[in-house]
Amino acid sequence: MASLGHNRQGGSRWTSISSCFVLMKRITPLNLEIPRLVTHMADEDRFLIYHERHLTREGNPALAHQVAAHRMEWGCFNALHMERLVKLSKEPGCTASITPSVSVNKERRVPEEQDIEMPDVTAVVPPPEGAEGDIDEDNLDTELLIDSFERILVMSDDS
Repeated sequence: MASLGHNRQGGSRWTSISSCFVLMKRITPLNLEIPRLVTHMADEDRFLIYHERHLTREGNPALAHQVAAHRMEWGCFNALHMERLVKLSKEPGCTASITPSVSVNKERRVPEEQDIEMPDVTAVVPPPEGAEGDIDEDNLDTELLIDSFERILVMSDDS
């Protein structure tokens, strides 16, 4: 009878070890798939925002509105998924990153936003035609300063 009890302990230990092995086999793919899902959600959001803005600039507000509605609908699900992924990432044994990384999928790539080239603020603006040639130095500095501020205001209104 003593050996029967020993076999039960060995059997339960084997069951415990094998269930841990099965659990590890399930966690390892999750540690790979979670970052892929997070990256896909970020790529999809960037893709839809880009095309929504592009359609608006191209003068197609109705289609841009449809893209925005689609993006907002998917955004609700993305928020729910991220909430669950954050909870899952706090579980013991989960080493998955929930930070989006660089996608290798080229289907959803969008061009980087182009920086607007700023005009040279230190450039001397020629006086308008018909202006007097005897502009004093202080007056010229004031005009250049005003012109620079106006350029900054125009650029800040564009973005």
